[in-house]
Amino acid sequence: EDLRVILSHDEITPAVLTELLTASGVAAGAEVVSFESASVGTGQVGENVRYRLTWSTEPGDRPTSVVGKFPALDEKSRATGVATRSYERESQFYAHIADTVDIRIPHCHHVDLDVESGSFMLLLEDLAPRTQGDQLDGCRDGEAEAAVDELVGLHAPRWNDPTLDEHDWMSRRDPESSGATGMIFTAVFDGFVEQIGPHMDEVHVEVARRLLPRIGDWLTPAAGPQSVTHGDYRLDNMLWAPGERLAVVDWQTTGHGSPFTDLAYFIGTGLDGPAQAAHTSDLFDRYVDGLVARGVDVDRAEAWTGVRRGALAGLMMAVVASQIVGQTERGDVMFAAMADRSASLALQLDTFDTF
Repeated sequence: EDLRVILSHDEITPAVLTELLTASGVAAGAEVVSFESASVGTGQVGENVRYRLTWSTEPGDRPTSVVGKFPALDEKSRATGVATRSYERESQFYAHIADTVDIRIPHCHHVDLDVESGSFMLLLEDLAPRTQGDQLDGCRDGEAEAAVDELVGLHAPRWNDPTLDEHDWMSRRDPESSGATGMIFTAVFDGFVEQIGPHMDEVHVEVARRLLPRIGDWLTPAAGPQSVTHGDYRLDNMLWAPGERLAVVDWQTTGHGSPFTDLAYFIGTGLDGPAQAAHTSDLFDRYVDGLVARGVDVDRAEAWTGVRRGALAGLMMAVVASQIVGQTERGDVMFAAMADRSASLALQLDTFDTF
């Protein structure tokens, strides 16, 4: 029997949680008798709620808390989530892709999706007391290497897997989507410069201006290997705990495309200019060596060109995302950091020579 579709935090009751966690196999005959809920995280396109559970018997191995993810409360952000198919992508990722890749993610107890309205609900493992990475601070010791290792685990299992073509919900760079993205980029560009530009280095604002007339060329997909991509692989979407594997969240931009762009996006948003200069080459080697160790046939020259080209991905994301989600003070500074660092990487790697 299908569980009814739950699309709102308001519809969560102890009975509903009992039903969902029983179906997930973790209730072990007990019932949720009550819960306390609290908002969690800094996400701007989704609402995350932690439920602290009281069970009818001693918890034992049962989870004492779970996290529900729902559409954003902010109308602008919610409309963006629906229009960009972000909610659909994250739901479908957990339903169809999560079990086929080797990256640490929260276990998903339940997925609900109404494709017509774009509404969704995820009931996820609570990864507390892990700490969220901080986009503003950048990578701390060892974090970049751990992030690269998890990225290998995401990309390697489905490397050049033709069955990924069957998932039409995945983000792809085809002529239609690239054209639409280019139009959005152009339309919001002046707003980005006005809103985010004052927080940036003027040299890096000029990199954005340089990209503007060439955005169509940059968005045209280059030949090369394809895999499952995260699409927004950065510190704010990573949860850390001492001695444990990094966990990666926020799969709203799951795509099927160049894996090298994920790596470039991470380096270009998580490391500042001096750290990029010191570590980009080592992180690239670690990534390629990791793929080879998993049996993937990688052309190093092709991969390096892919990373060089992908260096602008964080800048492109910052331009568009900053203008289509609800504005916050932290958001402005965070998008500026993403844009600054990505522009810095593009300058270091001569990205404009690759397209």
